Amino acid sequence: MCDDDTAMIRGVLTIFALVAVIALPWQLAAVLALLAGTLVPPVPLACGLLAEALYWAPNISAVPVFALSGAIATSGLYIVRGRIKASIIE
Repeated sequence: MCDDDTAMIRGVLTIFALVAVIALPWQLAAVLALLAGTLVPPVPLACGLLAEALYWAPNISAVPVFALSGAIATSGLYIVRGRIKASIIE
């Protein structure tokens, strides 16, 4: 596959994941964010921050659940992606 195709797939998946936060139930948005995160690891964090910004209500929760979930998924995806790249190079 060409580098242009990969860049386009990354961009389209990122946009779909961000739109899913607005238009779809959170379960589907989380799945799309994880799928997009396999190509672009910061996407789950961005989706979590967007969900926190959109659905924030005062005095509901002191813990930003979506943002923390996105941060955990992003860190996990960076670790997995680093191991996969290392195994492909060797």
